[in-house]
Amino acid sequence: MFGLVESEILRRIRPAPLLDRLSEGDLGALTERTAEPLDLRDYAELALRGGYPEPVLRLPASERSVWFDSYVQQLLSRDLAEISPRSDSERLRSYLEANAIQSASATSSIPLSPLASCAWSCRASFATDTCWDECWTRS
Repeated sequence: MFGLVESEILRRIRPAPLLDRLSEGDLGALTERTAEPLDLRDYAELALRGGYPEPVLRLPASERSVWFDSYVQQLLSRDLAEISPRSDSERLRSYLEANAIQSASATSSIPLSPLASCAWSCRASFATDTCWDECWTRS
């Protein structure tokens, strides 16, 4: 499943994609403003809202976190078992949480090792993702 882009969520679909417009010589497409500039708070709200169709188009903001939790639980319980039966879903959950925490930080040089036990056991970092498979697969 892929998330929607902001113009789809806002139902502001352009008649032609940017690259098509540029290839036809419409250089004004590069400087065209379609919305007010965003600040850091706006970007944070967009990230928390997400782009999956079900929660963003059909659910109130108060119910979105329940949907996302359920989605992750389904990935960890059903989908992961189908893909890799030897996988440890709790260790993968720790790894995913550590990635989420790290990706929300202001710097990309923070190692994951202090954030997740699976990453600690492998001495993995977000920048290298070393030992990824070994981290979340049962021995």
